[in-house]
Amino acid sequence: MTEKPSFAFKNPAIPASLSVIIPAYEDAAGLDETLRSLSRQKGISFPLEIIVANDGGAEDISKVCRARSVREVLVVPNGGSYRARNLALAESRGEFVGFVDANIVVPPNWCADGRHALAQADYVGGPIAFIEPSVKTVAYYYQVASAFQVQKYMQVSHFAPTANLFVRRGVFEALSGFDERLRSSGDMEFGIRVFESGRFKQAFCAAVEVRHPARTLSELRRRQLRVLEGFQLRARLHPGMFVQPGWGSVLRALIPVVRVREILIVMKRGGLWMAFQFYLMAYSLRARGAIINARSLLALRGPGSAANLEK
Repeated sequence: MTEKPSFAFKNPAIPASLSVIIPAYEDAAGLDETLRSLSRQKGISFPLEIIVANDGGAEDISKVCRARSVREVLVVPNGGSYRARNLALAESRGEFVGFVDANIVVPPNWCADGRHALAQADYVGGPIAFIEPSVKTVAYYYQVASAFQVQKYMQVSHFAPTANLFVRRGVFEALSGFDERLRSSGDMEFGIRVFESGRFKQAFCAAVEVRHPARTLSELRRRQLRVLEGFQLRARLHPGMFVQPGWGSVLRALIPVVRVREILIVMKRGGLWMAFQFYLMAYSLRARGAIINARSLLALRGPGSAANLEK
């Protein structure tokens, strides 16, 4: 593993308090929706602070923070969500820390339930459901069937997405913050670091659920590119933890796979025709991922590679 990321808290913790950290990048409307849901919290019997990391320093984000009376940390120039989280985390004073993303809606008991869950564990992830749109597209059903399987992530890969995560401050004091060199998969790297330390208890809490707006197909494609590039970078930065995708994985991704569980989910909710469209979309994204990884492998071959000849 590469050198541990540098990180330090600037302020002492307030006992029993919770800090909620939200990175925001040019999504003022999404941030306002999240802060609105946080303003309706119930069962708060502990000090609570909300910190928005304004990644890029957009004035629209600052306006929302002022209107909602929440603390803002400016990140200028923007450096990605994990750098933004680290900078906000460094300013926080919570003994416990909750992470959520701008555009996510949290239920009224989210803070109280997350804080309570940390009485039994050091690192807690919760479910991420999708907000049901008025028009249900194949992209929506694709996400319902296949995205954010948080319980499985925690059981198999030992991490929860930072879209819905609670962590004791002591974990960061012991293991440092997120690897801010990563633009994607920093939550996975941190979760695995927590697990491999053998010092902290990780848990999944079904009661701590949030709702995420479904992405469009174009947004899914952009996210796929960002995530796959993140996978490649994390393998280079942490070779002992992650493996660089090889030609074998590229070829396997091109083989059609019958996704029985997902197909049944979509068929039950959207019918046979929607299930057929889901399968086509799932395979097209899988094949696109193989192509992206293949281009990366060609680029790694150096100046004489086909990827460089095309430039």
